[in-house]
Amino acid sequence: MNLSRTRENVVKVIFMVGILDMPYKDPMWQHLEQEFKKVFPIDEAVVEHLFYLPWEFEKIRVYAKHVRFSHDTGDDVLIVGHSMGGVLACGIAPQFSKSRVRGVVTIFSPHTYMGGRFSREFGAVNITAPIVSFAATWDAWVPYGARHERSREHVELKTDHVFGLVQNPQWSRIIARIAHKHCSGPG
Repeated sequence: MNLSRTRENVVKVIFMVGILDMPYKDPMWQHLEQEFKKVFPIDEAVVEHLFYLPWEFEKIRVYAKHVRFSHDTGDDVLIVGHSMGGVLACGIAPQFSKSRVRGVVTIFSPHTYMGGRFSREFGAVNITAPIVSFAATWDAWVPYGARHERSREHVELKTDHVFGLVQNPQWSRIIARIAHKHCSGPG
């Protein structure tokens, strides 16, 4: 893959956490960052941490707003969200006005869970940026509904919701390569 760093192809990767963000998940973010750096010419990668619960809607909205305002700086961005972070990524992507959103990657995110309640609540339905979504075969938290209706590609990984990503970098490698296939262009 050509990873030449020209102004046109360098990207900032924003990782958005899901509910119950805890330090034991840090290896997951490290694996994802390492694998995304192998396939994207990354200018900066940042994990936006916040511990929140699924019913703390106002806290979640403030988190999403913070991420958007912090990173809508004119750089090309790729937003990668795990669990609820993927729903939030889809919700904020259309709101970027200075930055070009190259794509959104959602990992085990509850897009249609509970009749799509979270997607509607956080505005994750009007996205036009390329989306790639992933589901986990043995997901106790999001047992169904991880496919965003506008996904260019949806892939089921034979893992669980968190521990497979924490313990095994192979899943991050697959996620990064599929994301590159759909999100490396102009957006």
